[in-house]
Amino acid sequence: MMPKAEFCKNVLNRKKDYKPKEYSEFFYEYFPNDNHENKIIAYENSEKRKEIYRNILSLSVDNEINKYLITGPYECGKSMTLFRISKIIRNVIYINLKTLKNNQDDKDKCLRIIFSECSRVWINADDINKRLESFNFSQKILTQLINILEIILDLYN
Repeated sequence: MMPKAEFCKNVLNRKKDYKPKEYSEFFYEYFPNDNHENKIIAYENSEKRKEIYRNILSLSVDNEINKYLITGPYECGKSMTLFRISKIIRNVIYINLKTLKNNQDDKDKCLRIIFSECSRVWINADDINKRLESFNFSQKILTQLINILEIILDLYN
């Protein structure tokens, strides 16, 4: 059975800091070594993070580009930066592939993670739910992710 898919949720305030669970119910799945114990996380807006933010903003208004990948050295802050950006900018989706892989035996949880991360996309929920009615949920989770993202992109354009 498909978890409930909600869309058009409000984004978070860019100028405010939040507790882990205010970002996402799956925060500790993404950042298992984080020890904030549900305290507010003071986001350090370094020059590198500002540059990433500006680049994502410019990519988000470019109608020619609708998928992109950001890579960089281990533990340079890109995951938290991308995660936070996905919470403060509409129509940006953060997918943590490591988390999906770690939970691949629990497809329901993986789908809840995917739909949670897609919730700030502004598309008609009825349209996507109609498309998902005939969706094959027995596929591997990464195949499901790709198919869900393709549906979202198709409905978004």
